[in-house]
Amino acid sequence: MDYGSPDYVVTSRPDIAYAVNFMSQFNSCYTVDHWKAAKRILRYLSGTKTVGLLFKQTGDDLYGAAISWEARKQRTVALSSTESEYLAMSEAVKEALYLKALLNRMGLKFKCVSIFNDNQSAQHLVKGFGFHPPTKHIDVRHHFIQEMHKSGDISVEYMQTERMPADVLTKGLGGQKHNECSASLGLISI
Repeated sequence: MDYGSPDYVVTSRPDIAYAVNFMSQFNSCYTVDHWKAAKRILRYLSGTKTVGLLFKQTGDDLYGAAISWEARKQRTVALSSTESEYLAMSEAVKEALYLKALLNRMGLKFKCVSIFNDNQSAQHLVKGFGFHPPTKHIDVRHHFIQEMHKSGDISVEYMQTERMPADVLTKGLGGQKHNECSASLGLISI
């Protein structure tokens, strides 16, 4: 991959993943406002040239920085915030199980992966005691996370919305919150 390509920047900088994903919707129908927003992203990158992910040994299971992220629209239309969060957790669990298996093959043994979420109703669904008729239409393929939770492969843990680092991947943020989320993902000035 060419270090100057947009793909390299997006795959090495989770702090701009949302903005780039959002702007990509307008590749074929852009306006002057879109050009201004794209230039703002470029100015941000120019001002943060020394920012990158730093992997270092910590006391935690992993090494201080995000190793996988994605910013995109959900492929399924959700009818509620509970359903939207549940579907997002389903995607996160699939990625977490893949990474767990990869790391286990490399000799790093992980029994349980923690999935953090700020929607308690979605967490109740995962734990199996949150079924309600409005959620009966959720595709059965998403319910595998209940089995992963029961088997102990994952745990679902609550994190306050204000502390959720993934917000930088899902919405535009103010400067302070953006910096806090970026730091939580392991981005630092090197």
